[in-house]
Amino acid sequence: MDGQTRITLVSILPRLPIEAQAFFKGLGPYWRRSTEHVLNIVGADSFVTHWEYQRAEIKKLSWDFGVDLSTD
Repeated sequence: MDGQTRITLVSILPRLPIEAQAFFKGLGPYWRRSTEHVLNIVGADSFVTHWEYQRAEIKKLSWDFGVDLSTD
């Protein structure tokens, strides 16, 4: 992403369904940073289209490692 403006999760929240907004707003700092990393790799349009996949991956990782999504 050299020389490009980073996309923040907050900037795309209005484009997401209410269910997605609630989920991503509830993420802890670590999960939010990792989600923004993915967002900047795939781009805002793709992320908005496929947000359910990202949510499923986050939930799976938190389950696999026994980590609470709302904490760091």
